[in-house]
Amino acid sequence: MKFVPNSVFVSHAGLPSGLVSRQDWKDFIDDTEKEIAALETAWADYLQHHEATAEDQLRFETVRDRLQEIREDALVKWRSMRGNKPGLAC
Repeated sequence: MKFVPNSVFVSHAGLPSGLVSRQDWKDFIDDTEKEIAALETAWADYLQHHEATAEDQLRFETVRDRLQEIREDALVKWRSMRGNKPGLAC
């Protein structure tokens, strides 16, 4: 059985459109952190019950790394909004 990561909170496709306030971005960052934690938990559980292949390891690392990149991009965006009025796009 191969490891198949399931997205719960965040798509690993990239940053979403439509986030306009600092709170929107903060919520997205929180969701991304939850997604990373859920992925790591799923991976640990998978390792307890299955023998991981190199392909499984690569799949996990690729998705985790992409989610971490998305989180970092969102943090940059969130930080750039300091001083902006809530609800106004940058």
